[in-house]
Parts: sequence; C-alpha cells; structure tokens
Amino acid sequence: MAYVIAMVENLLLIMVLPWIFNDTARDLVTRVDNRGMFSIPFCRSLAVACGGVLAIATAVLAGVASEISASSLWSISGFWHSGLLDIMERYAQGVWSASSRPAAAHSLVFAQMLFASAILLTASNLCIALMGWRSPAALRGFIAHCAISISVWGTLTIRGLAALWVLHWLNFWALLILLVVLELRRHEEVSTRLSF
Repeated sequence: MAYVIAMVENLLLIMVLPWIFNDTARDLVTRVDNRGMFSIPFCRSLAVACGGVLAIATAVLAGVASEISASSLWSISGFWHSGLLDIMERYAQGVWSASSRPAAAHSLVFAQMLFASAILLTASNLCIALMGWRSPAALRGFIAHCAISISVWGTLTIRGLAALWVLHWLNFWALLILLVVLELRRHEEVSTRLSF
C-alpha cells in the first residue's frame, strides 16, 4: 500500500502540479493582457526565458549541480535515493539556506549573474509594455510576465528534478536502452537510418 501511495504522490508532483502552474498562469494572462502583448512570440519568449533562467539559478543555489555527477546520481545512498517529495523539500531548504552555508564562490557568482539576467529580461519586457500601453496599465504586462515566468520556473524545476530522480531509479535500464538504440543505429543502413 505504501508503494501505491508513493506512486500516486509522485504522479501528482510530476504531472498535476506543473499543469496547475501552467493553467493558472494562462488564466491570469488572459484576464490581464487585454492588448494581446503575450500573443506576440517575442514577448512570450522573454518571459519563458526569464523563467528558465530562474530555474537554473535556483538549482545552482540549491547545490543540485554537485549532485548531478554520475557517482552521486547512481549512488545507493545519495541525494536522489529517496522520494521525490523529500528531494523537493531538500531543494527548497537548499535554496533558502544558500546564504548561510559556505557555497563555492564561483557558483554564487554564477547564480547572481543568472538573477541579474532575469532582472534584465523582466525590465526589457516592462519597457515593451510601457511602449505598448503608454499608461499605468502597463503594469498588466508586468503582471503577465511575472505569471508566465513563475509558471515556467516551477514547471522546469519540478520536471528537471523528476527527470534526474527517474534517471537515478532507472539508471541501469536507461543505460541499457541507450546501448540498444546505439547498437541498432550502428547496424542500420544509411537509407533507413532513424531521424535522431
């Protein structure tokens, strides 16, 4: 029974929580963006890039980069050898305690550069909103940008941690499938070669 509960919990974390993030952001953007600013691919791309940069920056702050090595990823008693909820809890604790723990100077500088670039992306989208609305209603564009960025940040963080966690638990099988695909690809003829 405990396995079934753990599977349902992990399924909810991997599938439902990012769906809630995306659906909430989409609803908020459709209510706030009355001029269609985020139907323009450039503006939406700036917000998505901002969310991606925030996801990488918080992963660096949480210390996930040191846990991605092959020895740590496939270790029996490592960071990844627990439930996904425990990993997300450790991730959040790592982000919140980043200032109190002795972090490597280069990772802290890298995280600061990523946060600065997220601020630059937000400022550029705010400037576009100010030029488009030309009124205090440009705050709507800023709110929509923040909603999209937070949605992308949450989705990438959850799905990135889940992918690494699944890779830990299926390490041998993932390697075996990769070897089989490479062996099949090696024996194919050039005219029937797979597209990837």
